[in-house]
Formats: sequence, structure tokens, C-alpha cells
Amino acid sequence: MVWVNKMVCGWKLQVKLLSDKAKLPIRGSAGAAGYDLFSAVNVIVPARSRVLVGTDISVNIPDNCYGRVAPRSGLALKFGLDVGAGVIDSDYRGNVGVILFNHTDVDFNVELGMRIAQLIIEHISNPELVEVEQFGSCYDNSFGYQPSTESMTTSSLSSTPLSSSILLNTRDTFSNVVMDVKNINIGESVVADNLSVRGEHGFGSTGY
Repeated sequence: MVWVNKMVCGWKLQVKLLSDKAKLPIRGSAGAAGYDLFSAVNVIVPARSRVLVGTDISVNIPDNCYGRVAPRSGLALKFGLDVGAGVIDSDYRGNVGVILFNHTDVDFNVELGMRIAQLIIEHISNPELVEVEQFGSCYDNSFGYQPSTESMTTSSLSSTPLSSSILLNTRDTFSNVVMDVKNINIGESVVADNLSVRGEHGFGSTGY
């Protein structure tokens, strides 16, 4: 079985600039998946080593999402730079840092204002964890019956609210699934003076 998630993405990504060296993350194009992150420092990434590079920004990531700090393909291909431990939890409000790995035999100079990584906002699921002695169904029917292939018609899918998730059987053909995505907006980043604080600690790429 597969999940088809239909969710409205019209919220805005709040970003707080922590210093005068910080820059607002930007998307390189209308179809870009991530927001480019900029270095707020001048630092050297030694050959065959790693360095935590600060961005001097804080982000307010919505519940049921996380921020993935991913490498930039240009830096990876041309200079052998990679990103490690790139997860920002939704309750982290600290300085976003990027762990840069240098896989070459030559030191790499990171300059102030250089694009060093990209931030991708991804939706996640957090199911209840239970200990079991034997594996069975992952669904406890707490949301009612599990619809069969026959009951999941095109008309029923079309009338389902955008905020819901629809459970489909894998033998359903996706050509029969009608999804209205005309009203879904791409999230955009905005500067925020104050972020609601739900956590103070981060690890890896999330901060210092």
C-alpha cells in the first residue's frame, strides 16, 4: 500500500537574521527544491577534514516537517565538498550551521557570503512507537475501515479535502487518481524579528 498525501503548502518559512553578516536563504529558480544557505564567516576547510560553518540564521520550521541541509551539486562536483548530519528539527531555534566535509587533498577557502548548502523543507510522519513480539499490520483501524480498491473511486478522491491523506492499494493505477493541485502554493521564506521558542538545543548541521 502507498500513501498519497494532499497538503496545502501556503505557509511562509520564517527566518531570523542573527547578525549583519547573515543573508536570507533564496531559491535559485522557481523550480528549485531548496533554499541556498550562505556562509556568515571566512573559514578554511582543511584537506580530508571537516568544519562547522555558521550561517547566522534561525528558522521556524512548521510542525510535522523538518529542514534537511543538503549539499550543493556544484561544490560537490568541482571541489569535493559534502554536507554531513543535515537535519534541523522543527523545535530547534538556534543558529543554523553546516558541517562541510572536504574529500580532496587541497584546502578549501569558504568566503563570507558564499553559498555553501541548501535547505529543503520536508514533510514527515511520527507514528506512535510500540514494542512487539511479532510483526503484524501497521494500522490499528483507529481511523475507521481501510478502503478497498473498489471503494476508492475517482469521485471520492476528488471530493477529499486537501488536508487529508488517502490510503490506496498498490494495485490501483495512478492514472485513475485525480488530484486538484491548482491551489497549492510554494512556501516562501520571510524575515522574522521573533520566532516562537520551542527548543534551544541542536546537533550536527542544526547549530553549534
